Amino acid sequence: MLKSDIPANVELLYKLKEVLDLYGLTNWSAETISVAYERFQFFSEFRGIVVSGQEKMAKPDKRIFELLLDRYRLEASERYSSMIISSI
Repeated sequence: MLKSDIPANVELLYKLKEVLDLYGLTNWSAETISVAYERFQFFSEFRGIVVSGQEKMAKPDKRIFELLLDRYRLEASERYSSMIISSI
């Protein structure tokens, strides 16, 4: 599960970061996300991340999307211009 990143995805992330504010929403577990943060530098590129394992809810539950918007004070209309939802 934590073997390596996907180089093409990371490359895309860096390109998107040049023109967008990036936010992450992942179904990663609370037990392993800290290891992932240490191992994979790309996580620092996100302005914010919501981890479902820490929040005790997961996609596609509407509440986790609302939590991301509320936590980072995003308007729903901004979703398509400033947020990338990803299962990294």
